Amino acid sequence: MSESIGALSEIYRDSDNAGNYVKLANITNIGEISSSRDKIDVTEYGSTQKKYKLGLKDHDEIQLDMNVAQDNSELKNLISDHDAGIERQFKIILATQPKRQIYEFTALITNHKIIAPLTEAISMSVSLQPTSVITQSDEV
Repeated sequence: MSESIGALSEIYRDSDNAGNYVKLANITNIGEISSSRDKIDVTEYGSTQKKYKLGLKDHDEIQLDMNVAQDNSELKNLISDHDAGIERQFKIILATQPKRQIYEFTALITNHKIIAPLTEAISMSVSLQPTSVITQSDEV
């Protein structure tokens, strides 16, 4: 189970890949921002102990959960990006104190799903696969 990012955090999508960010509405959860490295076995023949080196760093998928609203054009844009395979710039702002932390990256939407329980709000889940380095800065 992945950890989620706290309350008052925000995520923005670059609507035209020209730096015009639009806040994604109705977000209920932003999944963890994480990365991992492959472990490469470099043990030499005849060695009595295994040896490893680290491979390339890969950013893990970031899951977004949101409530579905009929007039949410940004939701439709996320689905459109997925269908077209378009890379977009994203910006996540974490509500940390005393300064907010900003994470910026380019990502592909690798999947999306609609969840429609009979007794609760209709929700949607989207997975972002970062395709660039995730840069972190503090708000000025």
